[in-house]
Amino acid sequence: MIENVPGAEIVFCRADDVRWDWWSDLETRKRNHDFFTRRRRMSRRLRLMYAVVDLVRGMRRWLRF
Repeated sequence: MIENVPGAEIVFCRADDVRWDWWSDLETRKRNHDFFTRRRRMSRRLRLMYAVVDLVRGMRRWLRF
């Protein structure tokens, strides 16, 4: 699991620090899909599902403040 880590090293996190719920799985899938399919079109179903992920993530951030 690598996120926002500068440099070329690989940094792993502990299994206890990883959230294993379905929502986290969906967010991880979206981020992987975004990274590996840059500049390529995705299906409407995936686009809608990932738009909902972005919307909910934004709402969660907004509600924290």
